[in-house]
Amino acid sequence: NVVGWGEASQPSNAVTPQAPVVESISIVGSRDEDDPGRVRVSGLTVGLVGQQVTPYVRFPGQTAYTAGVGTRTVDSDGTFEWQRKTGKKIYVYFAHGNIRSTIAIIAAK
Repeated sequence: NVVGWGEASQPSNAVTPQAPVVESISIVGSRDEDDPGRVRVSGLTVGLVGQQVTPYVRFPGQTAYTAGVGTRTVDSDGTFEWQRKTGKKIYVYFAHGNIRSTIAIIAAK
């Protein structure tokens, strides 16, 4: 400024920049080989260990998804498993708050 340079401040603590964690959910689904009337979904998450994820399901002819039974808690390795008994084609996704997976479409048996 017009008065001149002031004294230097004390050095700050060291800082290591880190990228933010982008929370996500990925799923894959299939029919159970031993029980084709059962569907299984395997999920992998990022940043959601210990959190609960909720399944949302829709069947052909329905226009809206409904919360399914079987909310899952994400394991320490970021994974979860879910299954449901149905012989029908099913559309399913998982959500945690506003974080949502893509939709898995599992054909009828």
